[in-house]
Amino acid sequence: MVLVIEYSTARSDVRRWPLDDEAKRALEHFFDSVDAGSDTLPILAGDGLDFTGADLSGLDLAAAALNSALLSDTTLHGTCLVNAWILDAKLERADLSGANLRRARLRRCDCRGATLVGAQLNKTDISDGDFREVDLHSTALDQAFMPGIDLRGADLRSSSWGLAPSNAIIDEAKLVGANLSGMTGDVTDAVDVGLHEPEILRGARLQQWFDNHGAPHVRVSTHHE
Repeated sequence: MVLVIEYSTARSDVRRWPLDDEAKRALEHFFDSVDAGSDTLPILAGDGLDFTGADLSGLDLAAAALNSALLSDTTLHGTCLVNAWILDAKLERADLSGANLRRARLRRCDCRGATLVGAQLNKTDISDGDFREVDLHSTALDQAFMPGIDLRGADLRSSSWGLAPSNAIIDEAKLVGANLSGMTGDVTDAVDVGLHEPEILRGARLQQWFDNHGAPHVRVSTHHE
């Protein structure tokens, strides 16, 4: 059975509006531009705007332009952000649990303390992001593009890197201090496990590191050794 999720495009479904007037006007313009008879949605023009504290849960904001936007402490639970552009945005403590982020671009985002449990991250670009203390437990990370991501102190319990060749790309991701208990999946890249300075591990050494940190079911490729 295919699960069909119904997202909203009605202003009446905004649970909490942003306090910033410009951000509120951008949302109002988006809703006013929705054509109920069309299969094409307008694009939320939110680049650089301040949505701090808003609750936009369940909305269909596919392909939204949110580059450099301020989204700290926002609630985006179950929000559709497929193909969205969210480069260099501030997302500290944001709740993105269950959000659909397939093929979204979140490069270099500050997501410290955010929640992404159950988020759809298929082919999502979260490279070079600051994901320290992020909650990703029980989340499928297969096909996520994550090179250079900072996952120090993140909660990755029972999550999965996915199976090769559809596993996450995590080249030189920082993993020291992350909770990896029960993680599964395939790793084909080198990872930075250094505490005070970079320590890049790959192959058998990285496998031993995962084994020692509660993730013996993570399979590390030794092909390049």
